[in-house]
Amino acid sequence: MQVAGSRLKTGGFETFYHHAGAADATPVVLLHGSGPGANAMSNWVHALPFLGERYRAMPNLQIGLDLLALDVPPESVGAAGDAIARHMTSLVEEL
Repeated sequence: MQVAGSRLKTGGFETFYHHAGAADATPVVLLHGSGPGANAMSNWVHALPFLGERYRAMPNLQIGLDLLALDVPPESVGAAGDAIARHMTSLVEEL
């Protein structure tokens, strides 16, 4: 199963994301943690091709990590959490 990359504009965010699986398959967004070396592909690289056999599997890209950045950094931890929630909501709604 081939893993590809795409860009998607949603809710004021431009997201680069990896995906595997047919475009018309049920979408599954794969979450990952944070910390040194944590990103969507480092956490899901081995599982993504297998999940793509049944689903349109997409590891999420978190704001401030991966290839997604904010133009203006959040002023607090709460504001960062709100921005992450808005981003994930807009991504899931678009899919």
